[in-house]
Amino acid sequence: MKKLILCICLATFSLQNHASNDPNYNQLAEVVNDNLNSKKMHGHEKLILSTMNWHKRSVDQLIETSRQLNTNEQRYVLNYAILKSVYAEYLIEIHCRPESIDAQKQAENIYQFLFKQQPNDRNVRYNLALFYARTSTSYRKDQNNNERYRLLKLAEETLYPNYQKYPKNEQYRNDYYAILSEQLDIVQTKANQRDEQQRLIDILKTPLFKILNNPKQNYDSGNFVILVQQYYKYLYSQNPKQADQWLISHKNKIENYVNTQQQNTQREYQFLAEFYALLNQPQKALYYLSKYDVTNVDAASPETIAKERNLANLRLNPNYQNWFKQYQLDYEENQKAYPPLCSSMQGNLDLPKQKN
Repeated sequence: MKKLILCICLATFSLQNHASNDPNYNQLAEVVNDNLNSKKMHGHEKLILSTMNWHKRSVDQLIETSRQLNTNEQRYVLNYAILKSVYAEYLIEIHCRPESIDAQKQAENIYQFLFKQQPNDRNVRYNLALFYARTSTSYRKDQNNNERYRLLKLAEETLYPNYQKYPKNEQYRNDYYAILSEQLDIVQTKANQRDEQQRLIDILKTPLFKILNNPKQNYDSGNFVILVQQYYKYLYSQNPKQADQWLISHKNKIENYVNTQQQNTQREYQFLAEFYALLNQPQKALYYLSKYDVTNVDAASPETIAKERNLANLRLNPNYQNWFKQYQLDYEENQKAYPPLCSSMQGNLDLPKQKN
């Protein structure tokens, strides 16, 4: 089943929240701890920017020094990088991409500095890998996917030593699988990467089948849905009939796992709408279509929905037609709000001016 949207779901950055004798260090750690999720930044933009501006000079001075930083200094700089990273994600969510890319570059320079200082520190390595992976989502709507793929390969390369050295660490393992799954999303569209597709499928079959056999596995439901979609697509490329049979035969297991989650994400709504349309259950498909949120940064465009072959069974359904017409209007209206929003934030929060 082709995905409408693929959005990597990773753990939050690993905060270095240790008490320090320096109140400035502790103040930064507190702000970062309260804003590890970019969704929490809404309404706190002035605090975030003032905090970054306040600590920027101290961080720059530490980075410019030629000496090895002590433990507290390293934690301080890492927390600053984390805050900058999450803020870059927030800017993407409100569709201020030029500003986000600038923040991404600043954060990457800081992470690279820390990695050179602490090449064997697994927490620094983990945060750098997450940075690459989460930054890659900024480029998933680009047509060629080159920058997205480059970042994902860097994420894999950076996280692999942790994954290999600490095989029982669920966080490392699940995030490593999520990064490979994102890569698979790209290589499945390229005819000249069949060997790479097979490599990724062979690795990712392990978590997929484990969850299907034991739904109590500790694994993000959205990433599980993505694995189902990708494996279905892999089977479909070889034998469409066999792929449909596989999906139908695992229907109950897929439903049971998704239904155990307390809250579904946009990715799951999109998958489930396609899933039930494919199974010719229009009422359930329409229910999940009604959950589509045009304000979500990953909202599927009307053009994408119109081309989705797995929704073909709904095309002549009057209820679907009414829903699609309204969704199209809401989507277009929502898109108009983004440029004024970025301009407003530039005026109120002294963000960098967009380049014409």
